[in-house]
Amino acid sequence: MNEKYIIPISIVIAGILIGGAFLITNNKSAAPVVDNNTQQEESTTIANVNPETDHIFGNPDAELFVIEYSDLECPFCKRFFDETKKLKDDYLAEGNVAFVWRNFPLYKPVNGRIPHASAGKQAAAAECVADLGGNDKFFEYIGEVFETSQSNGRYPLDTLDELAESIGIDKEAFNTCYESGDKDKLVDSQYNAAISAGLGGTPSVFVQTKSGETFKATPDYLVLKGAIDA
Repeated sequence: MNEKYIIPISIVIAGILIGGAFLITNNKSAAPVVDNNTQQEESTTIANVNPETDHIFGNPDAELFVIEYSDLECPFCKRFFDETKKLKDDYLAEGNVAFVWRNFPLYKPVNGRIPHASAGKQAAAAECVADLGGNDKFFEYIGEVFETSQSNGRYPLDTLDELAESIGIDKEAFNTCYESGDKDKLVDSQYNAAISAGLGGTPSVFVQTKSGETFKATPDYLVLKGAIDA
Protein backbone atom coordinates (compact mmCIF):
# COMPACT_ATOMS: atom_id res chain seq x y z
CA MET A 1 0.00 0.00 0.00
CA ASN A 2 1.37 3.39 -1.01
CA GLU A 3 2.30 5.38 2.09
CA LYS A 4 0.63 8.50 0.65
CA TYR A 5 -2.70 6.63 0.41
CA ILE A 6 -3.78 8.29 -2.81
CA ILE A 7 -7.47 7.55 -3.41
CA PRO A 8 -8.44 6.75 -7.03
CA ILE A 9 -10.68 9.29 -8.68
CA SER A 10 -13.25 6.52 -9.21
CA ILE A 11 -14.31 6.76 -5.57
CA VAL A 12 -13.96 10.52 -5.07
CA ILE A 13 -17.17 12.14 -6.23
CA ALA A 14 -19.33 15.01 -5.09
CA GLY A 15 -22.53 13.10 -5.79
CA ILE A 16 -22.19 9.34 -5.53
CA LEU A 17 -24.10 6.87 -7.63
CA ILE A 18 -24.93 4.21 -5.09
CA GLY A 19 -25.41 0.83 -6.71
CA GLY A 20 -27.96 -0.63 -4.34
CA ALA A 21 -28.70 1.65 -1.40
CA PHE A 22 -31.57 3.13 0.52
CA LEU A 23 -31.86 6.90 0.18
CA ILE A 24 -34.12 9.21 2.13
CA THR A 25 -35.23 12.68 1.17
CA ASN A 26 -37.07 15.52 2.82
CA ASN A 27 -38.45 16.70 -0.51
CA LYS A 28 -42.21 16.28 -0.09
CA SER A 29 -42.67 15.88 -3.80
CA ALA A 30 -40.34 12.90 -3.94
CA ALA A 31 -40.63 9.33 -2.74
CA PRO A 32 -39.19 8.94 0.75
CA VAL A 33 -37.09 5.90 -0.01
CA VAL A 34 -35.37 5.15 -3.27
CA ASP A 35 -32.97 2.38 -4.18
CA ASN A 36 -30.59 1.38 -6.93
CA ASN A 37 -28.50 3.77 -9.00
CA THR A 38 -29.95 6.92 -7.48
CA GLN A 39 -27.79 10.00 -7.21
CA GLN A 40 -27.27 11.38 -3.73
CA GLU A 41 -26.49 15.07 -4.18
CA GLU A 42 -26.20 16.31 -0.60
CA SER A 43 -22.83 17.67 0.46
CA THR A 44 -21.42 15.86 3.46
CA THR A 45 -19.33 16.80 6.46
CA ILE A 46 -17.92 13.67 8.05
CA ALA A 47 -16.49 13.78 11.57
CA ASN A 48 -12.95 12.53 12.07
CA VAL A 49 -12.58 9.05 13.51
CA ASN A 50 -12.45 9.15 17.29
CA PRO A 51 -11.43 5.99 19.20
CA GLU A 52 -13.29 7.30 22.25
CA THR A 53 -16.68 7.34 20.54
CA ASP A 54 -16.42 5.30 17.33
CA HIS A 55 -16.78 1.55 16.92
CA ILE A 56 -13.46 0.59 15.33
CA PHE A 57 -12.62 -2.87 14.05
CA GLY A 58 -8.86 -3.08 13.83
CA ASN A 59 -6.06 -0.74 14.79
CA PRO A 60 -7.46 2.54 16.22
CA ASP A 61 -4.20 4.20 15.18
CA ALA A 62 -4.43 3.01 11.57
CA GLU A 63 -3.33 5.17 8.66
CA LEU A 64 -6.60 4.67 6.77
CA PHE A 65 -10.18 4.14 7.90
CA VAL A 66 -13.14 2.75 5.98
CA ILE A 67 -16.17 4.43 7.59
CA GLU A 68 -19.65 3.01 7.09
CA TYR A 69 -22.90 4.65 8.16
CA SER A 70 -25.24 1.71 8.32
CA ASP A 71 -28.64 0.30 9.19
CA LEU A 72 -29.11 -3.24 10.50
CA GLU A 73 -32.32 -3.71 8.48
CA CYS A 74 -30.90 -2.41 5.22
CA PRO A 75 -30.43 -5.30 2.72
CA PHE A 76 -27.67 -3.43 0.90
CA CYS A 77 -25.86 -2.85 4.21
CA LYS A 78 -26.10 -6.57 4.86
CA ARG A 79 -24.52 -7.25 1.50
CA PHE A 80 -21.79 -4.69 2.09
CA PHE A 81 -21.07 -6.15 5.54
CA ASP A 82 -20.20 -9.39 3.75
CA GLU A 83 -18.00 -7.40 1.37
CA THR A 84 -16.08 -5.86 4.28
CA LYS A 85 -15.28 -9.33 5.60
CA LYS A 86 -13.06 -9.80 2.54
CA LEU A 87 -11.42 -6.41 3.11
CA LYS A 88 -10.79 -7.27 6.74
CA ASP A 89 -9.20 -10.56 5.71
CA ASP A 90 -6.97 -8.64 3.30
CA TYR A 91 -5.84 -5.74 5.50
CA LEU A 92 -6.47 -6.10 9.23
CA ALA A 93 -3.35 -8.07 10.02
CA GLU A 94 -0.96 -5.37 8.82
CA GLY A 95 -2.65 -2.75 11.01
CA ASN A 96 -2.65 0.09 8.48
CA VAL A 97 -6.38 -0.12 7.67
CA ALA A 98 -9.28 -0.19 10.13
CA PHE A 99 -13.04 -0.26 9.77
CA VAL A 100 -15.50 2.09 11.48
CA TRP A 101 -19.22 1.49 11.99
CA ARG A 102 -21.55 4.41 12.64
CA ASN A 103 -25.24 3.81 13.31
CA PHE A 104 -27.66 5.39 10.85
CA PRO A 105 -30.90 3.43 11.32
CA LEU A 106 -33.72 4.62 9.05
CA TYR A 107 -36.36 4.20 11.73
CA LYS A 108 -38.02 7.62 11.66
CA PRO A 109 -40.91 8.72 9.45
CA VAL A 110 -39.96 10.32 6.15
CA ASN A 111 -42.89 11.73 4.19
CA GLY A 112 -45.24 9.44 6.10
CA ARG A 113 -43.20 6.27 5.70
CA ILE A 114 -40.85 4.48 8.09
CA PRO A 115 -38.25 2.55 6.06
CA HIS A 116 -36.98 0.22 8.82
CA ALA A 117 -39.07 0.37 11.96
CA SER A 118 -36.99 -2.08 14.02
CA ALA A 119 -33.57 -0.70 13.09
CA GLY A 120 -33.41 1.83 15.92
CA LYS A 121 -33.92 -0.81 18.59
CA GLN A 122 -31.40 -3.09 16.91
CA ALA A 123 -28.84 -0.29 17.00
CA ALA A 124 -29.61 0.35 20.68
CA ALA A 125 -29.12 -3.34 21.41
CA ALA A 126 -25.76 -3.30 19.65
CA GLU A 127 -24.70 -0.31 21.74
CA CYS A 128 -25.57 -2.26 24.89
CA VAL A 129 -23.43 -5.13 23.67
CA ALA A 130 -20.57 -2.70 23.07
CA ASP A 131 -20.84 -1.43 26.65
CA LEU A 132 -20.91 -4.94 28.09
CA GLY A 133 -18.48 -6.72 25.81
CA GLY A 134 -16.39 -4.14 23.95
CA ASN A 135 -15.96 -3.47 20.25
CA ASP A 136 -15.11 -7.04 19.29
CA LYS A 137 -18.44 -8.23 20.70
CA PHE A 138 -20.18 -5.27 19.08
CA PHE A 139 -19.00 -6.32 15.63
CA GLU A 140 -19.76 -9.96 16.36
CA TYR A 141 -23.28 -8.97 17.40
CA ILE A 142 -24.08 -6.88 14.33
CA GLY A 143 -22.83 -9.78 12.23
CA GLU A 144 -25.29 -12.07 14.00
CA VAL A 145 -28.12 -9.56 13.55
CA PHE A 146 -27.44 -9.38 9.82
CA GLU A 147 -27.25 -13.16 9.68
CA THR A 148 -30.67 -13.60 11.31
CA SER A 149 -32.46 -10.61 9.77
CA GLN A 150 -34.83 -10.79 6.83
CA SER A 151 -34.00 -7.12 6.14
CA ASN A 152 -37.66 -6.16 6.03
CA GLY A 153 -37.84 -3.78 8.99
CA ARG A 154 -39.74 -6.28 11.14
CA TYR A 155 -37.01 -7.97 13.13
CA PRO A 156 -38.32 -9.90 16.19
CA LEU A 157 -37.04 -7.50 18.84
CA ASP A 158 -37.90 -9.88 21.67
CA THR A 159 -35.03 -12.11 20.54
CA LEU A 160 -32.30 -9.47 20.79
CA ASP A 161 -31.39 -10.48 24.35
CA GLU A 162 -31.12 -14.13 23.38
CA LEU A 163 -28.86 -13.19 20.51
CA ALA A 164 -26.65 -11.22 22.89
CA GLU A 165 -26.51 -14.16 25.27
CA SER A 166 -25.53 -16.48 22.41
CA ILE A 167 -22.28 -14.53 21.93
CA GLY A 168 -21.42 -14.48 25.63
CA ILE A 169 -23.15 -11.31 26.88
CA ASP A 170 -24.90 -11.54 30.24
CA LYS A 171 -28.62 -11.56 29.43
CA GLU A 172 -29.74 -9.79 32.59
CA ALA A 173 -27.17 -7.03 32.19
CA PHE A 174 -28.15 -6.67 28.55
CA ASN A 175 -31.83 -6.28 29.39
CA THR A 176 -31.07 -3.74 32.10
CA CYS A 177 -29.18 -1.66 29.56
CA TYR A 178 -31.67 -2.18 26.74
CA GLU A 179 -34.74 -1.37 28.83
CA SER A 180 -33.21 1.73 30.40
CA GLY A 181 -33.74 3.74 27.21
CA ASP A 182 -30.29 5.31 27.45
CA LYS A 183 -29.15 3.71 24.22
CA ASP A 184 -32.33 4.83 22.46
CA LYS A 185 -31.24 8.39 23.21
CA LEU A 186 -27.73 7.64 21.93
CA VAL A 187 -29.06 6.14 18.70
CA ASP A 188 -31.31 9.16 18.25
CA SER A 189 -28.28 11.43 18.52
CA GLN A 190 -26.38 9.24 16.05
CA TYR A 191 -29.25 9.44 13.57
CA ASN A 192 -29.40 13.22 13.94
CA ALA A 193 -25.64 13.49 13.51
CA ALA A 194 -25.83 11.55 10.23
CA ILE A 195 -28.61 13.78 8.96
CA SER A 196 -26.70 16.89 10.03
CA ALA A 197 -23.64 15.56 8.18
CA GLY A 198 -25.70 15.57 4.99
CA LEU A 199 -26.25 11.85 4.62
CA GLY A 200 -29.36 10.60 2.90
CA GLY A 201 -29.09 6.82 2.73
CA THR A 202 -27.42 3.58 3.69
CA PRO A 203 -24.85 2.29 3.34
CA SER A 204 -22.93 5.57 3.15
CA VAL A 205 -19.23 4.78 2.92
CA PHE A 206 -16.16 6.98 3.22
CA VAL A 207 -12.42 6.54 3.23
CA GLN A 208 -10.60 8.77 5.71
CA THR A 209 -6.88 9.19 6.23
CA LYS A 210 -5.31 9.45 9.66
CA SER A 211 -4.98 13.21 9.14
CA GLY A 212 -8.73 13.51 8.53
CA GLU A 213 -8.82 13.87 4.75
CA THR A 214 -12.08 12.20 3.73
CA PHE A 215 -13.33 10.80 0.43
CA LYS A 216 -16.72 9.44 -0.48
CA ALA A 217 -16.57 5.84 -1.64
CA THR A 218 -18.61 3.28 -3.50
CA PRO A 219 -19.67 0.41 -1.19
CA ASP A 220 -17.96 -2.21 -3.31
CA TYR A 221 -15.10 -4.58 -2.44
CA LEU A 222 -13.09 -4.16 -5.64
CA VAL A 223 -13.37 -0.37 -5.70
CA LEU A 224 -12.35 -0.04 -2.05
CA LYS A 225 -9.51 -2.52 -2.50
CA GLY A 226 -8.25 -0.46 -5.41
CA ALA A 227 -8.37 2.66 -3.26
CA ILE A 228 -6.48 1.07 -0.39
CA ASP A 229 -3.84 -0.42 -2.66
CA ALA A 230 -3.26 2.80 -4.61
